[in-house]
Amino acid sequence: MLHNTYSVPSRLIGVTLTVRVRAETLELYVGSSLTLTLPRLHGRFGCHIDYRHLIWSLVRKPGAFAQYRFRDELFPTTAFRVAYDTQF
Repeated sequence: MLHNTYSVPSRLIGVTLTVRVRAETLELYVGSSLTLTLPRLHGRFGCHIDYRHLIWSLVRKPGAFAQYRFRDELFPTTAFRVAYDTQF
């Protein structure tokens, strides 16, 4: 995982996770049940941020999205990025 950043759903805050690192995926377990599978990032200092994990917390805070550190990673496609840029 080498210093890469991943997002998880907010329901997992405070939960102890076991992570199995596979060649292409990360498998996250709560106890013995598989909870989430994420694509593994290769290299260092990459990030995989799923906007569905964070969007509701950002919606509740006006102006938070504009200052969010991983804002560029939150756009699911380039169409969303273009729409955001034309609006602001």
